[in-house]
Amino acid sequence: MTARHEVPVLIVGGGMSGLSAALFLSLQGVPCLLVERHADHSPHPRLSGLFPRVMEVLRQAGLERDLRALDEFEGREGRFIRAETLAGAEIASNPDIREDADLGPYTPAPGAILDQDQFEPLLRARAVELGADVRYHTELLEFRQDDDGVTAVVRDRGDGATTTVRAAYLLACDGDSSPIRERLGITRSGPGHLVERLGVLFRADLGAALRGRHVRICLTSGHGDLHVRALNRWGYGIDFDPSRDRIEDFTDERCAELVTAAVGLPGLEPEILHVQRWRITALIATRFREGRIFLVGDAAHAWPATGGFAGQACVLDAHNLAWKLAATLYGGAGTTLLDTYEQERLPVARISMDDSLRRMSWFHAAAEEAERPRDHATVAMGQVYRSSAILTEDPNPRHPDGESLEDPRRPTGRPGTRAPHLLIERHGVERSTVDLFGGSFVLLTDDPAWTEAAEEVGGLVAHRFGGDLTDLDGLFHHRYGIRPGGAVLVRPDGHIAWRSPAGDPEPARTLKSVLARVLG
Repeated sequence: MTARHEVPVLIVGGGMSGLSAALFLSLQGVPCLLVERHADHSPHPRLSGLFPRVMEVLRQAGLERDLRALDEFEGREGRFIRAETLAGAEIASNPDIREDADLGPYTPAPGAILDQDQFEPLLRARAVELGADVRYHTELLEFRQDDDGVTAVVRDRGDGATTTVRAAYLLACDGDSSPIRERLGITRSGPGHLVERLGVLFRADLGAALRGRHVRICLTSGHGDLHVRALNRWGYGIDFDPSRDRIEDFTDERCAELVTAAVGLPGLEPEILHVQRWRITALIATRFREGRIFLVGDAAHAWPATGGFAGQACVLDAHNLAWKLAATLYGGAGTTLLDTYEQERLPVARISMDDSLRRMSWFHAAAEEAERPRDHATVAMGQVYRSSAILTEDPNPRHPDGESLEDPRRPTGRPGTRAPHLLIERHGVERSTVDLFGGSFVLLTDDPAWTEAAEEVGGLVAHRFGGDLTDLDGLFHHRYGIRPGGAVLVRPDGHIAWRSPAGDPEPARTLKSVLARVLG
């Protein structure tokens, strides 16, 4: 007999996007079921760092301390070099590998260097702690949607037991090949499949090759590339040609030979930990939503790892969508709010893919021979959303792509941007404005008329500078672009929905109208 299970949200896929969705939905109080066909997390490190913006949202979820404990890379300030071999002569060197080094005054949560195989178990444990039902070794067999929800059948791959799941919404977090996306007939556009790679995770003492240098990435002359990883591990990568190569031919012995050639230390005996083949792709889905089904993370978009934007997008996609699902399910929001997920995240995906491709060209060529990438921090933290959930101040909301970004070091506070970090004191504790966001809509002001209006309207939390908040550096008006008496409305995802540059004669009426428009 098939068991039956009802849940507001069914998540298919237990990688970064699926686990992030489970985490942020649970943080919003939305019950969810996650199913993942594999028995456990991938042992390959893949992603090797989390940007400040991602650390900010994970800080709100109570994960920052655990993530910091894993950030133990000796080479976090290491260089990116081109060399004959790691032990051989250097051809070129770029010392600027830590792109967020100057963001200290603009975020309370600097980036962290750690590997994805360390990160995912923390996501999973925290999501479960918050109430998510996470089932690995469980596969999706079939699904269908109707006007009221989605019906799916999942199977435990251990005992073969099947469960019919009825959910209001389904999140396809099932990766680049996404069977759900293919079943829905959603096409993708972009350069396509670029190259296939073989990745080898190994452990070895490379001290003699490093000679005291801190090296994060080494591109060798014809021997592949080397990347430092956590836990005293290294990654080795080389192109894989499916017409010529077979994965079974890459035995531990052969991989050890390839690694030894790249390192340039004869007699090296690397311990081969894991071998993985993967395809580098640059494709974005033409739409991120089909009725009650949403594409999240790699199912929606895939691009080269250069720049590190792909893994971050998995987390931020989920973060953007989770509060909207919560508001639609429990907060009285109109279903048009869910349309803004694609409106906001699709342009971000296009910019991220474009910059990743620029960085890929730069990565594999001399810097002067490739188109220079955009400022890394601006692409990673300066995303400007435009949708019906953002009340823009510009009469013409159609902007060129370049204006879809804002330098986080020069925040304007305009609607659509990430709400800037301010150092504040609240109840005698020094904190950041970032710590105020994540749960509900937040109104920031210095005028008691707005806080009284917020209490009257309901549905948001108001904080007042000069009341419960102290602006320790006196930057509120400057960074948020308002005058005394003004107010700023920040969404649960930390992006500014609306602002009033100055006071308002009817603040309660204005706030009620603004919330209604933002929530659809």
